[in-house]
Amino acid sequence: MRDRSYQEELIHLIKRNNALITLPTGSGKTHIAARIMQQHYLPQLQAAKASKQPAKALVFLAPTNPLVAQQSAMLRDCYGISAKAYHGDAAAQSISTWHPQRWAEELASTDVLVMTPEVLLHVLAHGAAQMRNIGLLVFDEAHHCSKDHPYAQVMEDFYHTAELQHRPQVLALTASPLGLRGSTKKRRKGKGGGAAAASLTAGWDLQQRLAAPLLTVLPELREDMLACVPFPTNLSAPYDSSPPAWVDNSAMQRALSRLGDAQEQMMAPAKRVSWC
Repeated sequence: MRDRSYQEELIHLIKRNNALITLPTGSGKTHIAARIMQQHYLPQLQAAKASKQPAKALVFLAPTNPLVAQQSAMLRDCYGISAKAYHGDAAAQSISTWHPQRWAEELASTDVLVMTPEVLLHVLAHGAAQMRNIGLLVFDEAHHCSKDHPYAQVMEDFYHTAELQHRPQVLALTASPLGLRGSTKKRRKGKGGGAAAASLTAGWDLQQRLAAPLLTVLPELREDMLACVPFPTNLSAPYDSSPPAWVDNSAMQRALSRLGDAQEQMMAPAKRVSWC
């Protein structure tokens, strides 16, 4: 797959630096992650495996089981990258028994480990791997990294507690970096300077949690991006606003009138009862 102009510019800017990429849905955020892997990690990873040297893992996180399956399939089918999916309760239970040798075996069998954050938490919590064993950490739908979400736990409990030289590159992808529930909570409590200020604060907090500055398309390339993004089409469905046919039906009108009279008669005894 070819790089679009705005993707090429972002790939060049990111290289091996942390970044929070914000682009509209359908603009190819996963493509940028795949290119970063292909250009900066996979050659060294494959060379290390060939020489039987220790290699750092490429971990791609997605918040749900379907997204894990979808992204691992996309990396394999569209980019020819060896990717394996780890998700679900069964995977989490299995991983709780892993040891460092098993992690090395999994890494030897694939180039990219695509998993839910819960699975990675099991790996890290049970000591099968450490942050120093990961070279690139991708967060899909990164706006979920808030409050007690497993994304936030990965960053707070393991990334930010690791020594600087042992932290992997973080590449976070989102279409809505400011749409955080936290901003809504602040706004309801009356803190900050209104909705816009709360949203900006939430966006800044997200960058801090992910240790990644926000990057998006340069203004001069925005038109190229918009030409590639599928936008929904609004359609109008006309309807007949005239009264329904039964309004002019005298038989229906009489039936409704009798029904109303019967209801009044049924309620009359209840109205005459006086309660002491």
